[in-house]
Amino acid sequence: ETKYSYTELEEFKDTYQILEENGSATIPYRGRFYWHVLPGRKIVYAFPGNARVENSNESMYEFTVISIDNLEKTRLQHTYSPVLLPDSLIDNYMIDRDNQNLYSKVRDILREYPYYPPIRSITTDAEFIFVSTYHRNNNGDILTDVFSAESYSHVSSAYFSIAPTFIKNGYAYRIAKNSEGFYEVVKYKIDPAVYVK
Repeated sequence: ETKYSYTELEEFKDTYQILEENGSATIPYRGRFYWHVLPGRKIVYAFPGNARVENSNESMYEFTVISIDNLEKTRLQHTYSPVLLPDSLIDNYMIDRDNQNLYSKVRDILREYPYYPPIRSITTDAEFIFVSTYHRNNNGDILTDVFSAESYSHVSSAYFSIAPTFIKNGYAYRIAKNSEGFYEVVKYKIDPAVYVK
């Protein structure tokens, strides 16, 4: 008989890891810890697994701005539309691996809440915070919400063709393979309207 135990980090309530005699598995699609530096000795961070805030009629995600100087925290929330994980992604997760008892349990847990985490990534450009989500439009572009770290308010939402790794001075950057298989830094110009409410 296989015995399972679950570890749950108190602060990050949706992070699970299954431990068993013959191995362990972290539950995928629960997000990871994201953070980025802001001016004025501040940091923005979120753990998407714990960023989900359920209200009666809407879903919200949450992230936090913290001052390094005095540890003062400001929590920001924004509505979002949960995005379902495809059944095929859940049904085929690690289907070809050994230890199917373990991975079957992972698939069962994914079926309990079959959604991507609310936040895909967080990056900043000066005092602006860019929160990429898993929501896509018909062209496959990624919905990104923009916030001001000065006024702690939502500025705009826009669809980006990528989830940028880094943003600086109105340009988004990501690392991608070129046609020859080498990695290169790709630069994209961001429409200045994104920065204006």
